Amino acid sequence: MGKNIRRMALLLAMVMLLSVLAVPAWAAEGTEDGPVSSFEETVLVDNDDFSLIVEEYDPAGSRGPTFSVALENKSERPLEFVLDDIAVDDMLTDNYWSEEVSAGKKAYSKIEFRNADLDEVGINYIESVRARLWVYDSEDYTADDLYDDEVSWSVTVTGTDEPPLELIDFDNGFEPFILLYGLDMAVMDFDPDGEYGPQLTLLMENRLDKAVSVYMDDVAVNGVMCAPYYSETIPAGTMAYGMCWWYPEDLEDAKIEDFETLEFSMEISDSETYETLAQFTAEIDLTGSGELVSREGDEEIPLPENEYVGYLGDTMRSAFFDFTVNDAWLCEKYGSYEPSEGNVLLVADVTVYNYTATSVPMFDTDFQVAWDEGEEDFAVPITTARDGYPNTGVEAEGKMLPEEYSVGIHKSRQGELVFEVPEGFEDYAFSYLEVYNDDSTGETFVVYFTPDQR
Repeated sequence: MGKNIRRMALLLAMVMLLSVLAVPAWAAEGTEDGPVSSFEETVLVDNDDFSLIVEEYDPAGSRGPTFSVALENKSERPLEFVLDDIAVDDMLTDNYWSEEVSAGKKAYSKIEFRNADLDEVGINYIESVRARLWVYDSEDYTADDLYDDEVSWSVTVTGTDEPPLELIDFDNGFEPFILLYGLDMAVMDFDPDGEYGPQLTLLMENRLDKAVSVYMDDVAVNGVMCAPYYSETIPAGTMAYGMCWWYPEDLEDAKIEDFETLEFSMEISDSETYETLAQFTAEIDLTGSGELVSREGDEEIPLPENEYVGYLGDTMRSAFFDFTVNDAWLCEKYGSYEPSEGNVLLVADVTVYNYTATSVPMFDTDFQVAWDEGEEDFAVPITTARDGYPNTGVEAEGKMLPEEYSVGIHKSRQGELVFEVPEGFEDYAFSYLEVYNDDSTGETFVVYFTPDQR
């Protein structure tokens, strides 16, 4: 059996994401004191010119979660260190950090996340951080950059079943709808009494392999031209809330008292090359629950071709989840289970990560292993008890993944899948096949490996 309820999470451009916004699919449990975080010192960069090390983490800093960093400028010129495009658990934040260090000197600094800023984008606690690190000569802007690339680090969180990222549940009764695929752009809410003025809220997920810039132009409210304050750059693989708002003074000058309709054009371009990736125009009815009145132009930005073949340690991204085969080995016994004569047990340590915005149901038969090219040369996990498979129906024990389980929104599940396979084979293929609502199939993802003997 396959995931015949999951394809819509991405290929139908966040429709399932939007369907769960009103009622989150999780409940916060765990310790009375909330999540417990642990952190190991992480070297982001250490080369001949400089080093940048994240040394400590305080989840309850004076303003909010705080990372302590150590910097060393090994060069003969003053350097500026900058972190921008900072995403927490793949959600873009407003955070920014910079520090100048003189030639040959060291410095200590703090990267602070304000609790209020994290709350605004639905981040409950920090589990992963990635950002663009930019290091350059602070006195000679014509000199080549010393560094301009992505860095990342992670925090281990225990003691709670609450997810790190919770999509915001808006209060205005606005029915979300999709404007663009690829850069999944959903209109989430319109608040006529926003903090800075009337505010339209977008939620975007950049599934491309490049950063994109979003521009809104030719904006008319109730048929009257009135430009909002809005522009957005979204790094590859991140989500972001886009807040598009109008100054009350501008609305007054345009003689606009209430929002009824909104017309605009939208352009999405490559942030580096400025190549236009998509253009469209749209009209939105902002009365009541809101709806898309009309739309013309590009409907999607084609996604880059996926990688369907990998090896131990590679992360494979299907339409529904990421999975990684961390390790694999052969053994004569697993817990209380022993294979029949002529067989051995193949154990695969697997991590499944749900990057979508709806809980993902999982079955042990999602994953299979093959050792030869014959139609019968494959096995499903020994926990399988369903008809149509070579089954044994063993009860899960130890670290074994059960026959059925669920992975919550932006959560991971790691465990071991145990397969009974014939003796005498050295190489194996671990596979997953996408299955959709209508029982049609998509891509097959295969991880090749040679297991150890243990």
